[in-house]
Amino acid sequence: MVDGPFDYHDRTILEAYASGIDVPGVCRLLADPERPSDAQAWAANATAELDIRGQNCEVKVTSFIASTFRDELLFFTMNHPANHLLGYMAQQITSSSVSPEALTTGGFQMRSSD
Repeated sequence: MVDGPFDYHDRTILEAYASGIDVPGVCRLLADPERPSDAQAWAANATAELDIRGQNCEVKVTSFIASTFRDELLFFTMNHPANHLLGYMAQQITSSSVSPEALTTGGFQMRSSD
């Protein structure tokens, strides 16, 4: 059984969830040309938008998401990343050549806690 409506914008997924259809069944429905779904187009558009938004960021996540989303849970919902994605991002930050003083958030310099 699907654990939740992960893409709450897609009618096919919502209907399948409400009907108790399991994950392989949902995948079959999404692949059925007789049941139109915009899930793939929505995912492609969201990925392209994320890539545009990340152009000036030191940490790049788009290619990681594209290569990993079929094997790992990366998001609980579209705006709530799961631990696997957060771990990847933390690894990218801690292994980057950017000094802690150069990291900024919201336009403000981050300060050390000591």
